Amino acid sequence: MAKKRKRNHNSYHEREAPAAAPSPVYTDLKPPDIEGAHLYIDPNHIPWDIEPKIADHAAAAKPDGKLIMLDCFAGIGGNAIAFALSGAYKRVYAIEKNLAALECARHNARIYGVHDQITFFHGDCFEILGLDENKQSGKIESLAQVVSKAGIIFGSPPWGGPGYKAAGSSFDLNGNGMPYSLEYMHSRFSTVTKDMILYLPRTSDLNQIADCVERNEKAQIMHYCIYENSKALCAYLGSWKKISLA
Repeated sequence: MAKKRKRNHNSYHEREAPAAAPSPVYTDLKPPDIEGAHLYIDPNHIPWDIEPKIADHAAAAKPDGKLIMLDCFAGIGGNAIAFALSGAYKRVYAIEKNLAALECARHNARIYGVHDQITFFHGDCFEILGLDENKQSGKIESLAQVVSKAGIIFGSPPWGGPGYKAAGSSFDLNGNGMPYSLEYMHSRFSTVTKDMILYLPRTSDLNQIADCVERNEKAQIMHYCIYENSKALCAYLGSWKKISLA
């Protein structure tokens, strides 16, 4: 008999439009190997939409005793910076394998005054955490241990950008030729900590997410929308408190 799983599928909608459109506050940096990266230049304005709300939800509902946040696919640092700005963690760690993006992230963290709260690592998160059985030489044992004891993993891997909508109404998280499947990520991250946030395509197959939930456990799935436009879907897996939509 198939095991029963519970999931909460909530939505967060931001409807109030700003009084005036903000002026551009970042410049494009487009090295040959990374398209559309940004350098932020104004610490008084955050040019993001979803990252601060995810950080707020994580801070308010984080499991007891969790003092560390690890962003496994840091990109140019938006989520790691938002987590640091929340003040909810003793330390934020961020891993990024693309060196150009990592340098953007370091710069952006300095702009927002949280460069001393984030430790950046260049490399593959699965190698650094020792989760790739074929590549153990790059493992940072101390990082794996601290995340295992008191950490949360945030995973926002490359899903193909807006083009994933072409895959159809329901995105196959374990197929479509993506670099990392949901099954691969969850099975490996779970050996470090059960508490994680997975940032997934907004048309994700919810049944595949439910397959990651053990019997008698719950997952909270937050669908984030800005001005009635769907922006992101996050699966909060582990022992999270109930997330308030306020």
